[in-house]
Amino acid sequence: AARGQFLKFLCNRCERRARRYANQHAFFPRSAAGHFLGIFWINLNDAIAHVSYEWGGITFQREYFASYPDNLIVIRLTADQKGALSLVVRPEIPYLEKKDRTGSVSAEGNLLTLAGTVSYFNCNFECQIKVLHEGGSVTAHPEAGTVELIKVDAVTLLIATGTNYRL
Repeated sequence: AARGQFLKFLCNRCERRARRYANQHAFFPRSAAGHFLGIFWINLNDAIAHVSYEWGGITFQREYFASYPDNLIVIRLTADQKGALSLVVRPEIPYLEKKDRTGSVSAEGNLLTLAGTVSYFNCNFECQIKVLHEGGSVTAHPEAGTVELIKVDAVTLLIATGTNYRL
């Protein structure tokens, strides 16, 4: 039980850190047909958060894991039918309207990179999101800073962040 609580602390800490870097959006096209039935659970023994829901006769599942030693957040999306996942991964750097922050998002192949500077602290930051897919197709849209996945069986997002900030 103590190990599970410690891992929960690490997951929360990594998740809070990631929110400071970027807002992660995944857009799923949906039809009006079908119903939504969802459930959320977390297993503190393996520190994986799960979300499962049914839409249009298909059961979708999302799993989240944060590794503090590896500085990595992993998100896995699956469906119980092949080719049922189509989505656009579109990260954005929050608070760019403030004058003390600059940055950009780029996409190349299956890699999204967010990079910028917070001038007030003279702090550079970078976040990379590797999009790994099973089945279907993946297309990078560099001008939009997005990666589009069409009719994939599963998607794994590997999210790593870093700065030059030192205490």
